[in-house]
Amino acid sequence: MTDPRRYSIIPIRSLGIVKNGEDWRVLAALGAHASRRGIVYANQSTLGALINMDQPHVSRALKRLWELELVRMLEPVSYTHLRAHETEADL
Repeated sequence: MTDPRRYSIIPIRSLGIVKNGEDWRVLAALGAHASRRGIVYANQSTLGALINMDQPHVSRALKRLWELELVRMLEPVSYTHLRAHETEADL
């Protein structure tokens, strides 16, 4: 089954929800780093470096995006763990 969503595109529903400029920047960075399945491999420091924002600000923006239900999971796992799931899904 193919997932029709395009994770590199900022969701249209976020237009009326996201009010903070930092949140927009983090949301765009998440989209830029999302895999085909919507998994983001980049950590908060990497996202911050991409958008020139320090990690505490990225963390707060991610929390706000999570509260708005624009991101689903904020648990860090290893790269190997993520690749195993993607490989399994592709079989």
